[in-house]
Amino acid sequence: MRQRTLRKGAETKASIVREAAELFNTRGYAGTSLSDVLDATGLEKGGLYNHFRGGKVELAEAALNYSLAVVRERRRAALTAPGPAHVRLLAMVDEMVAERDATRLKGGCPIQNVAVEADDGDPVLAPLLRRARKAMRDWQDSIADVVANGVALGELRADCEPQSVANFLTASLEGALMISKLYRDRAHMALVAESLRTYVLGLRRAA
Repeated sequence: MRQRTLRKGAETKASIVREAAELFNTRGYAGTSLSDVLDATGLEKGGLYNHFRGGKVELAEAALNYSLAVVRERRRAALTAPGPAHVRLLAMVDEMVAERDATRLKGGCPIQNVAVEADDGDPVLAPLLRRARKAMRDWQDSIADVVANGVALGELRADCEPQSVANFLTASLEGALMISKLYRDRAHMALVAESLRTYVLGLRRAA
């Protein structure tokens, strides 16, 4: 009986986090109230606090962790796909384009969303900003590892600097996401993605 109760509690908490993640990622921290979360989950206020004693702040952190995990899993899958380094980098670019699809994580890239909202220096958002920064570092490091291994294996040019490639790819992709979101037009993302594909192919070591 206790095991069943614990399992049900964990399932309820996970469901709250998923619902909250979509709200926070589309409306932002300031634009999402606990009432919004209650409406989305059908819970009473007491039920919500039973799982998140820290209220909105604790829930927002859990929701961001969930959103970051979703995008991290997809990007990692692309970067660890079979094939040489340039194929894996191309797979990551394609995955980023797919993330703009409404069937994926709604609201776009959570790293970018937190960065924009936290720009006003609100101390409440500091924990979210730290998590977003770590997620970006981890993503860039993963790309840099692929590049470094590609150079070591002779798949990529010897003059490829792993961190510079990682910075260029992430900055280009995040910028393209922002412009696409601003204009509500995926054509901007598609154009940048095509340029990045040409860039990545140019990293290959000449036969």
